[in-house]
Amino acid sequence: MGRFLARRARLQRWGWPADEAEALADRLTRRDLAGDDDRVSCTDCTHYRPGRCRNHRRAGLYSAELGRDLAGLLQRCPGFQSEG
Repeated sequence: MGRFLARRARLQRWGWPADEAEALADRLTRRDLAGDDDRVSCTDCTHYRPGRCRNHRRAGLYSAELGRDLAGLLQRCPGFQSEG
């Protein structure tokens, strides 16, 4: 429950609407509990800041700019580094 709350709070601090922040935090928490999905979300990466990826070249992106839709997707990213 603590990780869910921390994710939701972080997303809301970053300006995500409450319902979207809750839905993504829930999806990520369920993924963690199931343990059968190795995809990651930009929102759990140390390189992510709202709207930007500070490791975009390693991640295979042409630009550092990153929309909320992409940040919320579960994907396999070679530039991902866990928040904790």
